[in-house]
Amino acid sequence: MVSTVTRIEPKHGVRLPDFSELRSSRELLYLLAWRDVKVRYKQTALGALWAVIQPVMTMVVFSLIFGRVGDVPSDGITYPVFSLAGLVVWTYFSNGLIQSASSLVNNIPLVTKV
Repeated sequence: MVSTVTRIEPKHGVRLPDFSELRSSRELLYLLAWRDVKVRYKQTALGALWAVIQPVMTMVVFSLIFGRVGDVPSDGITYPVFSLAGLVVWTYFSNGLIQSASSLVNNIPLVTKV
């Protein structure tokens, strides 16, 4: 019986990510993302609606504190719209970074197996 040895070595220098590899494993990425969404909103009473209510309530608090009490300028845009636009971008970036890091940590066997 002949055994095969596979040797994996790091690539040298700075390289761009291999998008063809990412494209070939897109089904795995989709399944992991869908599983995280289902687990996250499964135990909430409002379900996925919570993802909409949370930034809207934060916008209300920001509008009261910074728009009325702090009188922060918003360049002619109504302050609730101004704060919601910033909150949506920031929340998307922040949650994406946190979820991706925790997904890697929680799925160490998958990462080391691949």
